[in-house]
Amino acid sequence: MATSVQLLGLPLTVFRLILDLLNRDDVDTIRLVSKACGEATEYVFFRKIALHDLSPSAEGINSRIWARLCDPQDALLHHVRHLQIGLFEQETHLPSEQTLVAVLGSLEHLQDFSWNARFPIPKGVLSALSTKWPAARLHVTNFDRREPKYLPLDTALLSSPQLYSLAYLVCGTIWNSQNELDELRSEFGQLRTCLLQTKRLKSLHLTAWPNMRLDENPHVDDSAWTTGPGNLDFREGDVFPALEELILPCDNYSLSRAHCQQWLAAMDWSHMRRLDFGNGCPREPMAALIGRVPQLKCFCFGFDPIFVQETVGVTEQESPSLYMIGEFLDGIEGLEEVIVNSVSSSWSMFNFTTISLCGKHGRTLKKLRLHYGVRSEIKGWSLEEVRGLVERCPGLEDLALRVTLDLTTPVPGCGMWSAPIVTEIQKLLPLRRLELETEVKYGRKVAQPSQFLNEADALKSAAALLRYLLNGKANTLVGEMIVKFVPTRPFFGPQDTEYIVARKAECATRFEVETMIHDQGFWRSPA
Repeated sequence: MATSVQLLGLPLTVFRLILDLLNRDDVDTIRLVSKACGEATEYVFFRKIALHDLSPSAEGINSRIWARLCDPQDALLHHVRHLQIGLFEQETHLPSEQTLVAVLGSLEHLQDFSWNARFPIPKGVLSALSTKWPAARLHVTNFDRREPKYLPLDTALLSSPQLYSLAYLVCGTIWNSQNELDELRSEFGQLRTCLLQTKRLKSLHLTAWPNMRLDENPHVDDSAWTTGPGNLDFREGDVFPALEELILPCDNYSLSRAHCQQWLAAMDWSHMRRLDFGNGCPREPMAALIGRVPQLKCFCFGFDPIFVQETVGVTEQESPSLYMIGEFLDGIEGLEEVIVNSVSSSWSMFNFTTISLCGKHGRTLKKLRLHYGVRSEIKGWSLEEVRGLVERCPGLEDLALRVTLDLTTPVPGCGMWSAPIVTEIQKLLPLRRLELETEVKYGRKVAQPSQFLNEADALKSAAALLRYLLNGKANTLVGEMIVKFVPTRPFFGPQDTEYIVARKAECATRFEVETMIHDQGFWRSPA
């Protein structure tokens, strides 16, 4: 009879290889088995340490971790690969400069350092990082610079040659009478100067606040601000780092034709892997980038009418933006992720998806998420459309879409979910995450069907739907499920407010239910 080998009796290298194959939830479970398991899993559990504001009852966790990091004999120093500082709401909550410098000097294998505090990084910390860990990647996130008190650009941090990823809020004030972004007094010029000094920047996420009232904020020092367009405004001869990820929401960043040509000349776009325009689909950058981003794997955009550059009354067939998206997608090989935000009621998403997207990239597509937004009135996908999607995109691992109601052939116990549609979705063998949304129409007083207007029944319906999926034995990989019921009032349209309830439960696997009700006063708790 073969001798059994206990998990903790395996050679250390083999045990760590097993841990590397597990997800974080499984590692957390193993840690709780015994003290020995807790110590053995520290190798994975403490690879990344994030120190930030916690609730008063949990504040001691930070203190205990800092105590271990400050102990030169603690094995924790050997495990940490990524140290993240912040978010801290108050500067007094930050560790002292002396403590941070000491910890950076004691770590043994640091690869990444994140500064997410809204406050400037101490000069000694930045110096210690560059001296002890010159190859480490520096990540900076700060979207809270304007409130409660404006903080100037941290030029030393933003000019660091180690800067690898930046997610940042740029402040400014529109002072021309037309209230346009082409004349903005802002930090963009100063930020451009800083970023041109970086050499390793790979990820850039910019958002802007162009409405700062200097007369109402006398503490703001705008002496370093410059006047110009609301963008980085590259000049001839500028050489910008070759980005792999760019996130530029269309609301407060000027993507003019001139700026797109400037950026095209200043940067090598052939390494771009993720491009995110938020809720818009700006024609100028897409036109400029046709054929210039061959390695693009993830594309995010939207059809929010606020950010779509069209004239009133233009049909889908006449839309320059839809035509431009088709041209843009044709210049890319092998897209893997597409996310569409704030789909407007004036667009034919079915034609766009099946013709431009699925036809070109269906075989390589792994993630497709269509987020419809609170104002969208687009009908859900029919059985025929879902069947076509499954045939064209057999490798989908992550799918989010709206489907039609079906009260004639529903999934048992689910009331409205179409059994034929779910059966088609079962054919997606690699599927790991599924998000289904449907519309519950109701009048001013009576809801149909009423059982989806309380949390308990919504959870029950979602559990039945998940069991139906799993009973097909094709979706054993599904690990996360989100179900959305979106009530709308006939003749009145979706309401502006929304009430979201999210709960997690266990039903052979994990799922999450979001019951979205756009009229808060209509919410009815379970009996």
